[in-house]
Amino acid sequence: MKSTSISKFRKELSSNSQKSEAVILTSYGKMVGCYMPLTDAEDIPIKLKREFTSTLGKQIAKEFSSKKATEKSIINDFKKFKLSR
Repeated sequence: MKSTSISKFRKELSSNSQKSEAVILTSYGKMVGCYMPLTDAEDIPIKLKREFTSTLGKQIAKEFSSKKATEKSIINDFKKFKLSR
């Protein structure tokens, strides 16, 4: 398993997504994530998919709560973003 910085990984995203090797992502030398290419998403157990979705949802909700974001403000931000593209 190789290790690379987030910025280098982003620059090489196209080629990295074609490889079947997992990559540890680092920021300032500390591990911050992992890229694991999927050969077949159907091979992931449903229990693991549900746990991942639940954990991600809780993390997003915590982030929104700390920034005091409301559903209305998020929708408005998204509309502004779409118009600016």
